[in-house]
Amino acid sequence: MILNFNLLRSVLAEPFYLSNTEAEKLTALVAGLFTPNVEFERMTPEERAALASVHTIIPASGSGTTRRIGVITLRGVLSKYDSMCAAGMESYGRMIREYDADPEIDAIVLNIDSPGGTVAGTEELGATIRAATKPVVAFVNGMAASAAYWIASACRKIVAGTDTSIVGSIGVMCTWADMRGYYAQQGIVIRDIYAPQSTDKNAESREAAAGNLKPIQDHLAVLADTFQKTVRANRPLVAVGQLSGATYFAKDVVGTLVDTIGNFEEALSIAASFATPSAPKTKSTTRNMSKMNYAALAAAAGVAAFESADGSITLTAEQAAAVESHIGAFSAIKNQQEEVSKLQQELKEKDKQLAELREQLDNAPGAETASVSAPADGTKTDVAGAANFGEALSNAIEFVKSQN
Repeated sequence: MILNFNLLRSVLAEPFYLSNTEAEKLTALVAGLFTPNVEFERMTPEERAALASVHTIIPASGSGTTRRIGVITLRGVLSKYDSMCAAGMESYGRMIREYDADPEIDAIVLNIDSPGGTVAGTEELGATIRAATKPVVAFVNGMAASAAYWIASACRKIVAGTDTSIVGSIGVMCTWADMRGYYAQQGIVIRDIYAPQSTDKNAESREAAAGNLKPIQDHLAVLADTFQKTVRANRPLVAVGQLSGATYFAKDVVGTLVDTIGNFEEALSIAASFATPSAPKTKSTTRNMSKMNYAALAAAAGVAAFESADGSITLTAEQAAAVESHIGAFSAIKNQQEEVSKLQQELKEKDKQLAELREQLDNAPGAETASVSAPADGTKTDVAGAANFGEALSNAIEFVKSQN
C-alpha cells in the first residue's frame, strides 16, 4: 500500500518552488523509490495536532491587554495535499482561516522551517494569508526558501530567528527523469500511443525526451514571472537582483527579504503589537453572552431574544425565511397604503372640479330655473340629482348649451 501517494505524485510529476539543495535530496529519494529500503516516517496524531497552538502574551509591565496568538508550524517540503508524513498547504490554509475567524485569537504567527514545495497550493496559501483580517507574522525558524518564502512574503512582517537563517531561493525548477534506459535494462519496452486528434498532448515531455528542453523552460518561465511579481508586490523593497533564485543569510538581507532578526517570543510580541485593540481577555474559554435588544427582529424571526458574544447576530435558515416573510407582508401593506393614498388624492381633485362646475352653473343665466324645469325636449338638467360625476358633468354641459 502506498501511504504517501500525494507526496510521491508531487515529487514525480509537479514543478517546485524549491531550494537546490533540497531538490538534490528529492532526486535521491526518487532513486530510492526503486529499492525496497525506502520507508516514510508517519506523523503521529499528537504531532499533527501540535502544528497549531495558542500562545498567550502578557505585557511585561503587568498592564495593558493580554493577547492570544495562534501559532501554525510549517515545516519540511510543502505539498498541496496532506500525506502520512506531513500536512499539506490546504490544511495550513484551513488553520489560518479558523484562527482568523476565532474571536479569542488576536493575531497569527507562522513558524516556518521549509525549503519550499510544489507550485500547486502555494499561490492559494499566500492569498489566504493576504485575505486574513487579523495580522499574520512569519517567523523563520531555520529556513524559508522558495515556496516557503512566497508564503512568508505574504505576511505583515518577517522575523528571522538567527543571523544565519536561510531565506530567498525565489525561483522555479523541475527535474525531468528519462526512465527509458532503466526500463530497457529490465527488459521493458515502453511505447507511448496517442490518438490521432491528440497531437499536442504531452508535447513538452516528448520534446524533452528528444533533447529539446525549451518548451518546459517556457512553462517554468511563466511560473517564475508570477513568483517574482508576487514577492515584489508583497515586499516592494526587495531588490531585483534578489529575485534570481539565490539564497541568503538573514543578516545580509535585513530590510529587504526580512524585516528583523529576533527569537520566537519577539515574533509573538510583534504580532501582538499589530492586533486591533480590544477588551482584555480572561483565561476562561467560556464566552460571555449578552442579550441583543432587537425586539422586532426577534419577533419576526420567531425567537424571544438574540444573544451575542461579539455584537453580531446569526440567523438560521428558518429564522431568515420567517423574517423574509414578514418583510414581504410589510411591503404588500405599504404598497396598498400608497395605492389608497393615491386614490384619495384623485377623489379630492374630482370633488374640487365638481365644486367649481357647480359654482359656474349657479352663476349662469337662467340657473334659477335649472333645478325646477326642464327643456322642451325633456333633457334632464337636475345636476344635484345626477347619479355620478360623469353624468353630472354631461347634464351640466347640456344645460349650458340650452341657455345659449
